[in-house]
Amino acid sequence: MDQRPRCSGHQLIAALTASPARWNPGFNGLLFPNSMTDQTISYSELSHLKTWAFPDSASLRKRALRATLRAQRQAQDPRVARFKSRKIAERLQYLPWVAQARTLSLYAALGDEVGTDDLAHALLRLGKQLVFPVIRDKTMHFHAVSDMDRGLSERGAFGIREPDPARCPVVAPDEIDIFLTPGMAYDLFGGRVGFGAGYYDRYLSQRRPDARVVGLAYEFQVLHAFPVEPTDILLDAVVTEERVYQPTWQRFRCPKEGNTASLAELIYENDLLQGGCLLLHADLGTGKTVFVKGLARRNACTEDTLSPTFIYCRTYHGRMPLVHVDGYRVDALQRGDTEFWNELLQQPGIVAIEWAEQLGDLVPKDALHLFGRVLDDGAREWILFTPVQTHGVL
Repeated sequence: MDQRPRCSGHQLIAALTASPARWNPGFNGLLFPNSMTDQTISYSELSHLKTWAFPDSASLRKRALRATLRAQRQAQDPRVARFKSRKIAERLQYLPWVAQARTLSLYAALGDEVGTDDLAHALLRLGKQLVFPVIRDKTMHFHAVSDMDRGLSERGAFGIREPDPARCPVVAPDEIDIFLTPGMAYDLFGGRVGFGAGYYDRYLSQRRPDARVVGLAYEFQVLHAFPVEPTDILLDAVVTEERVYQPTWQRFRCPKEGNTASLAELIYENDLLQGGCLLLHADLGTGKTVFVKGLARRNACTEDTLSPTFIYCRTYHGRMPLVHVDGYRVDALQRGDTEFWNELLQQPGIVAIEWAEQLGDLVPKDALHLFGRVLDDGAREWILFTPVQTHGVL
């Protein structure tokens, strides 16, 4: 199955070319998601783009995140947690990856984690082979379980149910198609904060290149961004009760100003036909307002598109409202400002925000991010980050 990101049939000029390639400064064209090949985005590039979009994320620490989110999980009403767990299980079962997989790893949930028993029974009824982790001598192994009651008969660390090694055969890492992982926190970029022992990261380094890693989480466990280490395994997707997060990247080179406007039309056709929020991260002179002009043109807006630097926002009228926001002069959000920005970001239609990094985690988690820079030859390079696959494509 082709796992490339969605791309509409809209014809761009020849300057916008597409080709799978590794992430590097000299690449001209489209960057496909790291789930497609082993040529993944580099740790340094990912860290740079994260802190560009969310500058405050660099100061977050895993220990504090674990404590905060553990308290949130424990504070949930158990009935609400069970309802959310059922929604997560339903959403997961309809993913194309699951339909195509033969063997999936799962985990026996602790009391406040996303529940997995109903999901396990459903997957077994679908004819899937399930494997569960066992920790022995500080090493993780996975064993096949065909009967939840008899198979998970042991108690391991922290009282977690584990397979009985005498009854359940061990399964090699390269036999597992999808790894369904627990965690304390996840971010939009595929980052995961586990429990601190590193068992999953070490085991997942042995997985097949085409195997998928999917987190199961409550929506409040998905944060905008936090730092990761070079040894941390990035996830292909996170499934919550509200949506499926699947980070994908595309890179475009625009030699001329008109190419940037044409790119805006492509993104409009492919990602914004039903509206949405687009966050622009680029320095002065890169072409952010030119990009918004391209959106306005494709949206058939009647007004001239001007920079809203001194008034925060302008609204243009076309097929749907296009709200053009400039956060350049937002030095520090005051407590009274958050209500204003929350209301502005929830406007119907398209909300396009220049200097969006000034707003921090007020921005919607499902917003598109577009990073731009001027290359040495004067061309513009634009990198599109899509955290959520709104069309359900994985």
